[in-house]
Amino acid sequence: ARRGEPLSTSILIYGRDERLLETRRWVLETAGFEVSTTAKPIEVYQTMVAQHIDLFILCHTLSADEQGIALATAHALRPEMRNLVLVEDTFESQLDPRDAILSAFATPKVLIAAAQTLAGVSAFSRSYLRALTNAIT
Repeated sequence: ARRGEPLSTSILIYGRDERLLETRRWVLETAGFEVSTTAKPIEVYQTMVAQHIDLFILCHTLSADEQGIALATAHALRPEMRNLVLVEDTFESQLDPRDAILSAFATPKVLIAAAQTLAGVSAFSRSYLRALTNAIT
């Protein structure tokens, strides 16, 4: 980004279906997000270590175990990051407060709105924590 311009909001999408990952990437990129996708668990870890991610989206194509491991990784490496779990059926869940669920069949407009809302909360939290850290030091 040029000086004075806000940095792009960065999203990582993790799932098994490459075509679906690319479709979701395209939808979110058209809304102005910077989007990375992966179908490999090791790349989730590598990306979170190497890059700043505002929002982590987990596709419904992952098993419950894969989602659980990915969320545990996200919580450990990026505790301030928000996570959006796409599910086939909405259900009562004991999700962490940092996590939200959305139907995997939501319209592109709903997906974009959810990403904007969740990434905005993450960006606010980061700026607040930065200001707090600067005030303390």
